[in-house]
Amino acid sequence: MSAHRTPFARSARLHARRIALPMFLLSLILSLTQV
Repeated sequence: MSAHRTPFARSARLHARRIALPMFLLSLILSLTQV
């Protein structure tokens, strides 16, 4: 896959990482509240 090389893929990866943190915290909070 040569899409790895494009700047769009790079920014998409940064965006995914930026989204992953709040989603992880949200799932953590939800799992804590369900106990």
